[in-house]
Amino acid sequence: MYQKKSTNITQPPYPTNAQHSKGNNQHDSSDEEEVYYSLEDLVEEDIYKLKQKRAYFSIFFSLIQTLVLIAMMIKCSVAPFRINPMIGPYPDGLDYWGAKNAYKIINDGESWRLLSPILLHGGVIHLLSNITVQLDTCAFWEKEWGSACWIVIYLTSGLGSSILSVLFKPNNISVGSR
Repeated sequence: MYQKKSTNITQPPYPTNAQHSKGNNQHDSSDEEEVYYSLEDLVEEDIYKLKQKRAYFSIFFSLIQTLVLIAMMIKCSVAPFRINPMIGPYPDGLDYWGAKNAYKIINDGESWRLLSPILLHGGVIHLLSNITVQLDTCAFWEKEWGSACWIVIYLTSGLGSSILSVLFKPNNISVGSR
């Protein structure tokens, strides 16, 4: 559990080099109370540095993915639960919107299908689970690495997973993170 710390830090939450060199690395719990810092506190106090304060692309991709699923469900309708338990469109609707389809990628030259699955989701449950991770974990890494590095890793991962899916699951239509 996090405890509120004072706004003026006199003692860092980690042992300093001076404390190590004096041999003062034993902690006497009777004298002082142990204080825990959240990531926000560490950033606020300039103990932990992030490249940027906002995760612009994580938010942007989450918004686009949500809008694409809404448009797919309006345009292609929602499949019955026995066909799509993710509460989403019919499988042929996913294919129409650009799902990974190895036959079309290889035989029809639709190489754009290697990246388009990044924006597509099988349904509301799939979208909500991915966006939860994207707005938490991915947003953290985007703030840590910066948007340029994060977008390269994000797109490369999506492209790589599509290529592997074409190679190892050529008979499946797939969307999102495989």
